Amino acid sequence: MKNLLLHLIGIIITGIMVVSCGGGGGGGSSSSATPITPVTSTLTKVMDYQNEHGVGQVFNTHVADLNSDGLDDVIVAGWAVEPSGYSASVNSRLPLKILIQQSNGSLFDKTDQLLGIENNMILGAQRIIVEDFDSNGKLDIFLGGFQDVPSQPANSVMFWNEGSSFTRVDFSDLVWAHAACAADLRGVGRKDLIMGAEGGRSNSIYVNNGNRSFTLNAALISKYISAGGACSFMKDSATGNIAIITTNYVGFNGYSGVAHIFDSQLNFLQSIGLPGSEEVGVAYNLVHDLVNIIQMDLNGDGLLDLVLTDNGNFRLSQPNGAFIALINQGGFSFSNKTSTYFPNQTNDSIFGYFVRVLNLGGLQTIFVNNASPQSFSSSSFWQLIGNKFQKYLASQMSAAIGSYQYPTVYQAGDSSLQLLLIDGSKYPKFTFYTKPLQ
Repeated sequence: MKNLLLHLIGIIITGIMVVSCGGGGGGGSSSSATPITPVTSTLTKVMDYQNEHGVGQVFNTHVADLNSDGLDDVIVAGWAVEPSGYSASVNSRLPLKILIQQSNGSLFDKTDQLLGIENNMILGAQRIIVEDFDSNGKLDIFLGGFQDVPSQPANSVMFWNEGSSFTRVDFSDLVWAHAACAADLRGVGRKDLIMGAEGGRSNSIYVNNGNRSFTLNAALISKYISAGGACSFMKDSATGNIAIITTNYVGFNGYSGVAHIFDSQLNFLQSIGLPGSEEVGVAYNLVHDLVNIIQMDLNGDGLLDLVLTDNGNFRLSQPNGAFIALINQGGFSFSNKTSTYFPNQTNDSIFGYFVRVLNLGGLQTIFVNNASPQSFSSSSFWQLIGNKFQKYLASQMSAAIGSYQYPTVYQAGDSSLQLLLIDGSKYPKFTFYTKPLQ
């Protein structure tokens, strides 16, 4: 599936446009672009950032309270995009960054203090998973192995949270974790790790043994989770059955989004295609690039529904992504209610890899970021009012983001909204800034 699921989530940097993958194995290319002239008013510099080879990079972030002080912190990772013709087995390493929120709402780079100087370099990760994997009450950080452009397997890394520091453990196995999620698959109170690959690569499930150890199990339900997009986990309280939901899954009855259902003993029961992900033409001709799966109760019936971010057909020259809203009818049966819940979307988005659900003013609110300056309007809040999502703070977002890339939203201690923004105008160095949104 090399070059199959390219879509425009590239980072615009001086003289270079990087095009990277969202759904499947990707490739990179370069073309001329207008240099960025950033606006620096109200900005507070956080850090400078550069990967090992000084090449393009796709960024992802995750917001979590890592030090249990009640404030949002931000983790920064991603993967490097090597230039065309690069063929080495190891892509550029890049720095994982941990940004701790201060009492005034600013972020401070505490990577060296928490991880140790130069103990933060990784080969890349498409997804950042933050969970308490060892049940000690502290959030750990897992990065499933991933290299792209050219695509290569890599080792995964766990950073165990000790409170005032993190202990790094590198997994010996080489995987290609394009999709990654965590779930208590066996109902034993410990989160296992699910990683879906594609293009003939092996899927990976790490069974959590407790005592900070995992066992790679290539057989345990893994043949059902191949995915070049995202994965998520659901449990049906009525039956006790579980579902692993995977996207950009080709070859299942014309659907690219699939719920694979198992009983409580992990015996496979059936697979169900998700409405809204119907495909046309031959296999591997995907027109849905489903990059994120969001679980939330949209209609207040106590069942978790699904909101998918769909970048659409990557072959088109203009962004054509949109949300898909699926209502859970029980038993992992879903109905497509996109026209009801997103009647005002314009189907011109390019969604990135940071998505967050917040409660703002008592309303469920989704924040999604984008990675393409062609579609900065994609970076926005969508607030659920009644049974319709409406854009929230749209003009403020447009003014605040300007020409910056990969916006991440976090909340300060006074509940105000803050943005973490990336300036790529001095490539190969990237500079991170914070900026108040409200």
